[in-house]
Amino acid sequence: MEQTQAQPSSSNLKSSPEQSSPPGPAECLTNADEAPNPAASLSEEEDNVSETEHSAVLSRKEEHAHGVQEMERLVNAGGQRWVIDFQEIGERFGRFAMCVVGWMCNWVIADEDWTVLQGLLPPRRSLADHFAEALIHKAIMENVFSNSFQYLDGKTSSKDQAEDKRFASKLQYLYKRFFDTNPNLATLWKEQTHRLANSTDSVKAPGDLSFGRDNAKRLLACAPCLADEMLASEPIGLLLKKRLGRNQVAKRRKELIEIFEASLGLMKDCETRVGGHFKIKRLSELGPLYQCGSSYMIFHLSNGDIVDEMDFEGRKILLVARPTIMYTDSAPSGPDPSCKSVTAIISKASVVLDKGDEAKKSTTAKRRIIMRATCFEEGDVYVNTSEMF
Repeated sequence: MEQTQAQPSSSNLKSSPEQSSPPGPAECLTNADEAPNPAASLSEEEDNVSETEHSAVLSRKEEHAHGVQEMERLVNAGGQRWVIDFQEIGERFGRFAMCVVGWMCNWVIADEDWTVLQGLLPPRRSLADHFAEALIHKAIMENVFSNSFQYLDGKTSSKDQAEDKRFASKLQYLYKRFFDTNPNLATLWKEQTHRLANSTDSVKAPGDLSFGRDNAKRLLACAPCLADEMLASEPIGLLLKKRLGRNQVAKRRKELIEIFEASLGLMKDCETRVGGHFKIKRLSELGPLYQCGSSYMIFHLSNGDIVDEMDFEGRKILLVARPTIMYTDSAPSGPDPSCKSVTAIISKASVVLDKGDEAKKSTTAKRRIIMRATCFEEGDVYVNTSEMF
């Protein structure tokens, strides 16, 4: 139904030409154009209020837009100079995993006592190899990636010779409180903190680079202590070869230090070039059975190389040799993101599967690995992956 807008009438304010005006105050209203129109005054007042509110809204929008632009400027400040090919990160993790395997081949005993598990696990030089690989990755995840602030000095000034040994744990606690408050901003804070602490290139930072150079040395200096702690730990100690000569013991330690140096470098690159909240997926998060084509897991090389991955669907997972490594809760880019956060899968979990019925294996088996998506959405989270297989 068409609605008609009521128009204010001034007939009651005007005197008819044929009608004489009564004496009194009404005599002042000799000209109808000069008569005050309450409706007109109210309309003008509303227009003024509307214009004021409109200006205020525009001002708030402009301030918000400026704030968004300023946030994007902070997020992207020097960011392009830190960018690394995401696939390169995945490839480096692959090479690093092979270094761990290489170390075990030299220094882990060949123990055949665990007969039940040995019968389930796929063939390998030593049963201890499986456990040593898992223990090394566990130590790296807990002592390197989960403790990313450990290389910062915690001094009160440049003249301070003492260091607060708890500084890293205090920073980690502060980050956790930030993360509980606002995950996106907390991960941004952590990323920029690590970038500032590792600025050694004048292209990335125009100011004093001595702090970054000092931290680069401090980062590598963490490796010997981490290696010694690993070698002294009871689980790995049970798996190591005994009765080695002094030179062999020194060589074993040196090679493990190199593994930790590589892991520290990878952690730094993930924190400064990928960013986000470090997270891993272990057996409890992955589930008990193998899922073909999953972006979160891949079968271990000990299960075979020339294989059809589909043959492993639903196979029982016996051991997670390396967990899924991922960085979550990064702020999405763009003015109107459809997702609330971004997750980067750095490396899929490497899982050791029940070897199954070997008699069913075909002698003409061909290698077939299901290609994974390089990006996908999970609810309101956008997920990037560094590995296609």
